[in-house]
Amino acid sequence: MPRDDERAVAPARTLRNIPPLIWVGAAILAASLAGCIWLIVVAVRHADTDVAVGSATVFKVPRERAPAPPVTEGGAATPR
Repeated sequence: MPRDDERAVAPARTLRNIPPLIWVGAAILAASLAGCIWLIVVAVRHADTDVAVGSATVFKVPRERAPAPPVTEGGAATPR
């Protein structure tokens, strides 16, 4: 641990004395924020297009639920 007289003559911390890992972290944070802002700007400029719903399926998925299976004599549908 430094003595009191060593602390008094120690140079003040400047931007050059900050560890490189903090600079890397700050650069990654800035790039992430810039990427988020860029994606928001691109999303606002390009509107979504409507999906054609002229058929019974959209992307090979039925638009409506399949009809319920018929009820058997036992009163409930038998599981498959």
